[in-house]
Amino acid sequence: MTYTELAYYNGEYGLPAELKIPIEERGFIFGEGVYEAVL
Repeated sequence: MTYTELAYYNGEYGLPAELKIPIEERGFIFGEGVYEAVL
């Protein structure tokens, strides 16, 4: 079995290489992010 990477950005799913982050994105400019940890 093989696994394909899947990313979610701005309401859509896609391959990480296909999703584009606008240069004006606040998280891109200031390095902000949301993290989730599952223990």
